[in-house]
Amino acid sequence: MLRSTRSTTRLRFITGLGFAFAFPGFWLGQAFYWLDKPYGRQDLDPVSFGVVAIVFGVFLGWPFVLGAVGAWALLDQFDLHAAPSAALVGMATGILVAFFAFRDGRFQGYPIAYPLCMALGVATALGVWWIAYGRQSRLPSPRVQSKPTPLAL
Repeated sequence: MLRSTRSTTRLRFITGLGFAFAFPGFWLGQAFYWLDKPYGRQDLDPVSFGVVAIVFGVFLGWPFVLGAVGAWALLDQFDLHAAPSAALVGMATGILVAFFAFRDGRFQGYPIAYPLCMALGVATALGVWWIAYGRQSRLPSPRVQSKPTPLAL
């Protein structure tokens, strides 16, 4: 078993995946709320719109999750789980999401699609890394079991 696989738990990994679904969807929803024309959202406040965006994030945020899972599998093979590698993977994922989703580089008419998606990719990747691999000092220390010595008569 690789060191990186031993330094996390399945629960932390699943929590990181949930974060990868919710975080980009929420913040893309916030960006949409603040940058879009005011018609159609008069009865929703920004927080409510963000919660609705999380639901859409399940459908629209899958590229961030796919990138995270693929990167985790690849980095696990090379035992390279570190914050800088997570940030690079997040940046690459953000660039790819912006390229495929906003080919003209515009998000709601503003030329911020690439910086927005890159920032979300880096923040999502670092958040997932922090959930899955960060805070190692808070984990319980592994119990060292010694072999029992035979009784000498």
